[in-house]
Amino acid sequence: MALILAVGIGMMALDGCGGKPPTQAKLAELEKGPGGFFVKKGCYACHEVSSMGIPALRPQGPDLALAVEDAPRRFGMPVEEFLMKPAGTMAIVLSTRIPLTPEERALAARKLHEAYDEHLKQRGGAARPVAITR
Repeated sequence: MALILAVGIGMMALDGCGGKPPTQAKLAELEKGPGGFFVKKGCYACHEVSSMGIPALRPQGPDLALAVEDAPRRFGMPVEEFLMKPAGTMAIVLSTRIPLTPEERALAARKLHEAYDEHLKQRGGAARPVAITR
């Protein structure tokens, strides 16, 4: 069911852009990997998760591998808080297209930290805390 939903969201994202969606086999492979949460929830329709090898179908949002640094910089709050009280486009997306329970939002935050840690690891760095400036 999650795969069908993900494909449907992906197809909606491709309307008018001329791109080709990943095959069901590729989606199934990505769904089983470390970034499976992002595939199952359809985040990949607009966001890539570069550190986990997940391409965006129609890149419109930032790379989710960088969300741990992006949320404090752009919104003045840690990613955990942003997911509980999203702003801008994500407020609409998370209330209509991809509604998440509080538990799923907490899981999303953990997965975003995993993606960020993997991003740092791939670049030869270690995971580090992100300072929040308000």
